[in-house]
Amino acid sequence: MLLNFYNKININGLRFSKVINFNNNFIIIGSKLYNEEKLIKKYILYSYLLNNDLEIIDNSENLLNLININNKYLDDINISLWLRDLYINNNEYFLLIDFNKNINNTSMQSNNYLLKTNNFIDFVIIKKYETNNILNKDFNNILFISKILYDKENVFGKYLFEFIINNTNIQPKFDNYIDYNNDIGHLLHNIEYSIDNEYHKIIFSILDISKKYTIYTSKTYDFINYFDTEELKFLFENSNINWYSFPFIFNNYNKKFCIVNQDDFGKKTEPVIFREFDKSIELIEQKYNINYSITNKLNFNDNKKYIFLNEFKNKNGNRYNDIINNNKNINDYSTHSPSCFELYNVLNNLNINNNNSIIDIGSGKGFALTIFNLFPFKNITGIELSKKDIDICNNNLELLNIKNINVIYQDALEFEYYNNYSYLYFYNPFSYDIFEKIIQKIDNINIKIIYNNIHEEEKNVLNKYNYILVKEEKGILRNYYIYQKK
Repeated sequence: MLLNFYNKININGLRFSKVINFNNNFIIIGSKLYNEEKLIKKYILYSYLLNNDLEIIDNSENLLNLININNKYLDDINISLWLRDLYINNNEYFLLIDFNKNINNTSMQSNNYLLKTNNFIDFVIIKKYETNNILNKDFNNILFISKILYDKENVFGKYLFEFIINNTNIQPKFDNYIDYNNDIGHLLHNIEYSIDNEYHKIIFSILDISKKYTIYTSKTYDFINYFDTEELKFLFENSNINWYSFPFIFNNYNKKFCIVNQDDFGKKTEPVIFREFDKSIELIEQKYNINYSITNKLNFNDNKKYIFLNEFKNKNGNRYNDIINNNKNINDYSTHSPSCFELYNVLNNLNINNNNSIIDIGSGKGFALTIFNLFPFKNITGIELSKKDIDICNNNLELLNIKNINVIYQDALEFEYYNNYSYLYFYNPFSYDIFEKIIQKIDNINIKIIYNNIHEEEKNVLNKYNYILVKEEKGILRNYYIYQKK
């Protein structure tokens, strides 16, 4: 995963920070120095509110009151609090908190609690874990633990992965990077599920003998064996930060963001936020000369598998039947599939002029329309059957201050004006039988059809109605095909 710098959080010394949506804004929770005596530093948890641009809201600092969990934690210099996990389920928030106790400056004892809240003021204990090791995450009844091992060289211990799966302690196996003999620390940070590939992806970090953290991603089917392990890359131009620590991935407007501490483990510096690298968004920013504060609010993707809208509405068809027959979750599928960013290069090679017009059949959330707008079309139209997608599309166009695009809420089969356009654009919006009915409506021999993500069935339809392939443009994942009547 490649991440671009987004901003810094204006709080020095906030460590192990986590961010989550809360009351139409965001809340950030992390550990900050509360007291210091001799060689012992005591950290406790603070929360702050962030706006939608992920900036601190003034006067929002709040000390998390956990007296009902441990009534001595504020007074005991030996107890520090670390937030190991934060997530939401059924509109309730869950926090995995480590009341980490310093034992005579010779060892550490982790006391892990799972707490529930709906306001980050009142907390209820859900579970106390019977382990003295660092509990990184409790996920699907698997405990992801970093086992603390003490030796002469590491007074406070080194902490190496040892997961508890089906009540069995297992040391997971990685294809690269993990070295159980020489690593000092392993910490798990995030787990996410890939719907397309049906594996889990984890984010974890390694503390090596040079006391430097490196952050990695890895994939797994069983949480025992891991593959495609690779380093997480952070892009921050003109920065003097050498490495990052304690990452946490969160979502904002369907985009992945990552908050990390800097290379002093966050003891004195500010947390830094990065955003997942997106070539499409980068193109929009460049061509429209805008920055993250606007593109962060754009919504073109929903990270779900694609199903045709007509199949979804009619509850019938190959894709819909596959979902039902194989007990797949229909909520993991979307009727929206965004165009690819290579569309700009395709149009750039077509010598568009101000006599040309274009319509996007199945315009969705409007990514293709924003690309069309970068060319001198005299008329740009989108036609879409999902009112929800049209509302999102119009919001995207408004954010980009685009006012010359008409988006029509109509069934593509009922639209009667295709012959008025120079180009028809398709990104596999429906099954081939509907596509054929659209093609039957066209008798203007000068119309060109641009099709991305085309299948053999659509090619056969075009051949049947005497269309020839006049150009094929390469794409990273799928090629673009331009057809015209013979």
